[in-house]
Amino acid sequence: MLCNDMRTVETFKDRLRKAAHYAGVECSQTAIGRSLGTNKQTVDRWFGGSVPRPAMIFHIANTWRVDARCIGSRSRRPATKERPAVLDVISC
Repeated sequence: MLCNDMRTVETFKDRLRKAAHYAGVECSQTAIGRSLGTNKQTVDRWFGGSVPRPAMIFHIANTWRVDARCIGSRSRRPATKERPAVLDVISC
């Protein structure tokens, strides 16, 4: 699915899970935290509705090679050629 289609994914938690799946990371809070170099408690806050600061959004995007605009907001802007959006992902 292209970044434009991510607008239907309402919550940061959902977008994070789709990005994790795309990156080949297990969709558990522990695995996501380990992959990003943060702890389970931080990921637990995200799963509970909190949204990370922009610096962490960019860290997630760079680590998992996804477009920060797709996971950080409901942006309708397309991905760039240099940084593709989350492609062909399915929910965990």
